[in-house]
Amino acid sequence: MQRSPAGSIQREQVDVLQLPDGTKVVIPVMRLQGNRKGPNLAIVAAIDGWEVIGTEVIRRVLREEIDPSQLRGNIHAMPVGNPIAFQRSVYKFATDILDVDSCFPGDKKGSASPRIASALWNLIKDCDCYLNLHGMEGPSIPFASMAGTEKNPAVSKLSYEIANAFGVLRVESPGEGKRRYSSSNTYAIEKGIPGFTVELPQPAQFMEEKDVKTGVRGVLNVMKHLKMIPGRPEPQTSKPKFDDPVRYEGIFSGRGGLVHPACRPGTVVKAGRVVARTLNVFGDVVEEIRAPRDGIVISFPVSHAGIPVNQVVTTGDPVCWIGYPS
Repeated sequence: MQRSPAGSIQREQVDVLQLPDGTKVVIPVMRLQGNRKGPNLAIVAAIDGWEVIGTEVIRRVLREEIDPSQLRGNIHAMPVGNPIAFQRSVYKFATDILDVDSCFPGDKKGSASPRIASALWNLIKDCDCYLNLHGMEGPSIPFASMAGTEKNPAVSKLSYEIANAFGVLRVESPGEGKRRYSSSNTYAIEKGIPGFTVELPQPAQFMEEKDVKTGVRGVLNVMKHLKMIPGRPEPQTSKPKFDDPVRYEGIFSGRGGLVHPACRPGTVVKAGRVVARTLNVFGDVVEEIRAPRDGIVISFPVSHAGIPVNQVVTTGDPVCWIGYPS
């Protein structure tokens, strides 16, 4: 792993591939080395190209919040994990139609997305902790997705401790089963690197200041927990009053129309409560979407084939995520 001069931010560009016109695709890297020995923290943002809130979180943490003279260890930040999708403001690169964050450890001889994943893994693999910053489309509360915790129990314990320091709701994801590739956090945990995926609300074209502050505060909390910077973790103002970790369950539309949420993300609900209603184009209620069990409303990820547009849904589209005690 390359080292930068103590107290300075080193900028790098890691070559990944070329586009048809010969344009090079590079992953930008920011490295900040502390004055004393300590952990190596890897942070990746915009691995899904349009989820840019983590890019702003990285900028503020490295350029505004950290006093290098107080830093123990090193930060290795990749503010744009999927540069091709980022350039086009899309979720993933259309050439191979793969999700970079589901292609780990990647393949340096594969198509575009596995090549990007391989380059990212080379930047993450020697670190002691890994934070994967995402943006959650639609109204949502911030949460930490604990994907891959079943892969390595000892490292999973550390991941939960770090996520608790970050300070938002911890959500356990279903196992990934047998597949060729893994998500970046799942693979990192399997290889002994604790961490988690952060989902920060990004429900509109412009990120909300409160959600950026949640991300910045959370990253700084993790660094305090790891003794990289002085101080104690600060409570998140956005953390809901609900026991965690939770498991989540998706609720999908049974009818097409326009979704109207009946409560806000973060609301604690009883089984059977209406959480959203679908109206047809004439204004009639055609479906009441109810909580399948007691839990907490996490988000309304209304989308079309994974592409968030507005509140219009087709039968089978995701409407709501409910978290319930694990």
